Amino acid sequence: MHEVNLTETKKEQWLADSGASIHVTNDMAGLVNKSNTTEKVVLGDNTVIKADTKGTLYLRDPESLKTIMLKNVLYVPNFRRNILSLGRLVEHNNTSILMNSEFMMIINMNNQARIKVPKEVKTGLFVLSCTRDVNMEEEHQAYPIESSQVVPRKHHRQKKEMPKTMDISMAHDILDHPSIEQAKATKR
Repeated sequence: MHEVNLTETKKEQWLADSGASIHVTNDMAGLVNKSNTTEKVVLGDNTVIKADTKGTLYLRDPESLKTIMLKNVLYVPNFRRNILSLGRLVEHNNTSILMNSEFMMIINMNNQARIKVPKEVKTGLFVLSCTRDVNMEEEHQAYPIESSQVVPRKHHRQKKEMPKTMDISMAHDILDHPSIEQAKATKR
């Protein structure tokens, strides 16, 4: 997750999918570092849909004002929903995912920035409502941005250990209701 200056765009929905191996969008707006691709999307019923373009997207959570950078997003114009692959998000963004029965928390392990993704009551799915940046500046395309500064990728990918001490509010936000093992790990 990163902070960048964004031009406001319409709010859109991204289905957070733990079973998806790729990010998929049905809109080219804001897609940067585009390249042609022959990759295919295989749906649960084995239907195959071809993508012809992939790129990078920056999605901004209007609640936390934090931004998630999604790499290798496939553009499939007739796809019904935007798909946020949780596996890819964890792999490429040094994030951790915590879930409970009401929401999911996406946590940046570098700076502890958090994005809360609510669970829809009607469908039982976790859906991120966000905006996307459609006017990326050239410098933002080259490196992930954190706290409005360019951060080289090697520093961005370093993992931080959980703090040994934290106030109760931060602990609850990060751990929700921790197990005994999680609580002991934060002990002095």
